[in-house]
Amino acid sequence: MDDKRQRIIKAAAEVFRRKGVEKTKIADITRDAGVALGTFYLYFPSKYSVMPEIAMQNINSVANELGQVTTKEDELFAQMEQFVDCVFKRIEADRAVFCFLLAGVISSDNHKGWESVYAPIYARIIHILAKHRDRGTLKPSMDIESMAKLLIGFIETSAEQLFMYNDNPSEEDICQKKRDLMDFIKGALTAGSIN
Repeated sequence: MDDKRQRIIKAAAEVFRRKGVEKTKIADITRDAGVALGTFYLYFPSKYSVMPEIAMQNINSVANELGQVTTKEDELFAQMEQFVDCVFKRIEADRAVFCFLLAGVISSDNHKGWESVYAPIYARIIHILAKHRDRGTLKPSMDIESMAKLLIGFIETSAEQLFMYNDNPSEEDICQKKRDLMDFIKGALTAGSIN
């Protein structure tokens, strides 16, 4: 990736984190990135258009982490639990980033662009579900692409609600939310299964 473009993305994430999206000016981003204002516009039409790039880096990080942890386990629900843990840890570790990314999704007109940001995670979950459907763990008629998107949305929303709307959830609250989530996922994936 072009060095200037990467510096703009990194600076935008830092400035958004410090000042919030609404208070951030493009001049703040370019100053932190060490580039001219015109250089910003060579790569991005607005400060909001940088958000999918920041999200893409976060999503790729989650997908890579998910790829590493799920290769160790072969059982479907162990893999789903690892994915839940991965998403929860990521959102807990950097609430500020996810808050401004969520604001970016809401304020963006490019929802299809945001959908493409999640492609690496969709692919990973689709792969896991397809493998287990082929083994007969899941019913053959399951639309795994739709199920993957539903699961990802549900897991991410659960983590966001827990960490973004509560100042300091207890370890007990976190564990309970994960247990409830896994109960729901098990029910959703096994309802009407052939085994």
